[in-house]
Amino acid sequence: MDRQRVNGKYAGDREVFSGWKTIAQYLGKTVRTVQRYERDLRLPVRRPANKNRGASVIATKSEIDRWVRSASMRWRPEMAKAPLDVAECEVERLSKAVVQMRALCNEARRLKCEFSESRKTFSHQMQLIRTALASGKAQKSNGIQTRGVQLTCSYCKKIETNPQTRIELENYAPRHNHAEFNHGVCPDCLQSETDRMKVST
Repeated sequence: MDRQRVNGKYAGDREVFSGWKTIAQYLGKTVRTVQRYERDLRLPVRRPANKNRGASVIATKSEIDRWVRSASMRWRPEMAKAPLDVAECEVERLSKAVVQMRALCNEARRLKCEFSESRKTFSHQMQLIRTALASGKAQKSNGIQTRGVQLTCSYCKKIETNPQTRIELENYAPRHNHAEFNHGVCPDCLQSETDRMKVST
């Protein structure tokens, strides 16, 4: 292969290249690219004995030309595919994580709504309990029975709230709408009616 096939802009006539810069000029690449060729694609360069990879290198024009001619038939190293495979695995893993996160967010919103409804129901029930307790305390403090059968005088219509206390029906009924009424005769009316009956006989 002539040098026109390698780099049309190269105007030198060297057969041996010393240093990365001259090799890069011949190939028409940067020094870093040529060093990568040597590391990944086995670009034929030589180093002095017992020197590390950072030492000066030399290369012959004929070896580089052969390397260029065979480059089109050389497979890409398998290691070049690894980053793509890893990236695809990472993308798939992240996609699954996103789906799981969305499901958790939806579940959290559902639980929040259920908790809000439960709290409202609980507050309502507690309010009913407080109202019932307050009503019971008021009724107990008044000493008045508001449920069950109430004893009512057949004559004066007074209601017996306890053995010593009787109140008028018109005062009792508006405050106690759950009571049932029965009729009897209070002691005062019984005495009055007894006296009247004695007089009439």
